[in-house]
Amino acid sequence: MRLAPIGRRLPDPDVFRRVADALARRRWLRIRYHGRARNAETERAVSPQRLVHYRDNWYLDAWCHLRRALRTFALDRIRDARLLDRPAREVTEARLDRYFAEAYGIFAGPARCTAVLRFTAERARWVAEERWHPQQRGRFLDDGRYELEIPYGDPRELVMDILKYGPDVEVIAPPSLRRLVANRLRAAAARYGSAPAAGESDRSKINVALNMARIVVHNKRNVYYRPIWVGTVNASTHMDRRRDRAGRYVRQPGGYRAFIPAPLPPDPPLDLGDPLRGLLSEADYALGRLDGAVLTLPNPDLFVFMYVRKEAVLSSQIEGTQSSLQNLLAAEARLSDPDAPADVGEVVNYVRAMNHGLARLRDLPVSVRLIREIHAVLMEGVRGGHLAPGELRTTQNWIGPGGCALHEATFVPPPPQEVPGLLSDLERFIHSGSRLPALVQVALVHAQFETIHPFLDGNGRIGRLLITFLLTERRLLSKPVLYLSHYFKRHRTEYYERLQAVRDEGDWEGWLVFFLRGVIEVSKEATATAAAILRMREDYRSRITERLGRAAGNGHRIMDRLFDHPIVTVATVRDWLGITQAGANSLVRRLVDVGLLSEITGYARNRRFRFDPYLRLFEDPAEGEP
Repeated sequence: MRLAPIGRRLPDPDVFRRVADALARRRWLRIRYHGRARNAETERAVSPQRLVHYRDNWYLDAWCHLRRALRTFALDRIRDARLLDRPAREVTEARLDRYFAEAYGIFAGPARCTAVLRFTAERARWVAEERWHPQQRGRFLDDGRYELEIPYGDPRELVMDILKYGPDVEVIAPPSLRRLVANRLRAAAARYGSAPAAGESDRSKINVALNMARIVVHNKRNVYYRPIWVGTVNASTHMDRRRDRAGRYVRQPGGYRAFIPAPLPPDPPLDLGDPLRGLLSEADYALGRLDGAVLTLPNPDLFVFMYVRKEAVLSSQIEGTQSSLQNLLAAEARLSDPDAPADVGEVVNYVRAMNHGLARLRDLPVSVRLIREIHAVLMEGVRGGHLAPGELRTTQNWIGPGGCALHEATFVPPPPQEVPGLLSDLERFIHSGSRLPALVQVALVHAQFETIHPFLDGNGRIGRLLITFLLTERRLLSKPVLYLSHYFKRHRTEYYERLQAVRDEGDWEGWLVFFLRGVIEVSKEATATAAAILRMREDYRSRITERLGRAAGNGHRIMDRLFDHPIVTVATVRDWLGITQAGANSLVRRLVDVGLLSEITGYARNRRFRFDPYLRLFEDPAEGEP
């Protein structure tokens, strides 16, 4: 017997031993972990669940107490591991399998997309017998080719497996995966000096399924067909106008193509018939219900306080931060938090930028000046803060997989000399008095800003802040409580696909459908949260009255303060009430027994407590689970 490992990365033997020891003894483990993607270290406490040997390397599936969710850690990236004397959180095998087995490869989480791959007849005999995924589906086509359907969430490992088959496989769907693989193949060919540039008129150079492909797009609701145009093709004048109404790709001196967006509104005009007409009506109704629900709360501003912070966490997580809502609240309360990721400052800055923008709207309209102001606040003193905060970029930026070069980019925004004029056009549209529905205008502005990408960093967060500022300025809500980052994060793949389809196909209507569905979904969730807050408040007021006896008055005073200060220490309670340390300690213990507070450190000293029933209403289920 001969074993021939390929690409093996050896973990530190001491780390391996300690991880195995923690797993066998069912104890917490404190690890120092180096993530390759961000080239940064974090320290976190985990409850080990199982060791996984995958493609000649070792991984640890664990419950991460920092992220309050299941995570996978490469053992060779664990720099240090220490056993803690605390029982590990138990996660059932069924839940582990459900979470880790659904997606593709080592990347965990829900499978949001289905890849459709078509292999040549020559390769089909091998692929038909291969097991890529437990839920894969395959079939032979009449001409001997083999079509394979594979669910996936994160595409990185899937792309590597597709690329190893070279010309023997074609990605049929979804469009985002097809573009990603095509870009990687183009970039690879460019290193050998033989890559055709997409968009050249010589059809022979782009005739590898890149002229016009009929794409099968799978989602949870239906299956439909859409023509995707790549490069130069002979289409009708109407199709050309529709495809180019969002803008056009222009070759730059460096050989790459950058996208120059056309001014808003789109031309040809938007088709606001069905389904958009019905979605607009439903979105307006959902916003009205949300507005009424918020105004029934005893203090609507406290609801705004928490929603701003939830938005800050989710919008920042889209850009790769690790901080949770709990980390943010602890940082704002200036409480020592050894588990806080280093990037919590970015989330704190998002809150500052949001509050700064909302305050400035009292005397300054949404404008390039305001956008630059909030960008300066957002980027001050954090990652990317050296990249000219508040200043429009003077160099070319691009979007693509982490670490990719310009010629490998998925999308290249307009060159820097075009940015000031494009932003002026956007500001002119915002204040043009357009007769388009207000929600449609907000959706158009967000997509256009993301396409312009005027800063070297922070564009996504600024673009999502713009949605809130425009909704507030247009008075669509009396309080700023509608934040779409949760929806964009939940449907991240479709979010990026819809934005790219606007640029590549002029599909503004598809983007508007996606955006309005988000408004409806998030409005309904926020309305339900407002009602749940009222129920929770009355429930715990009754519990305090019934179970705290003569201390009930102080219990009610603490609960009222917790709504805008939901992470506390015993010293915090002592200072609020002006009582002794012993008295505060006794009162906190009784509030823990009632269920109002929950201890979150596991330490005997320097303990911190969270307003658990309240914070759970604003957290994702995986994040909020203890």
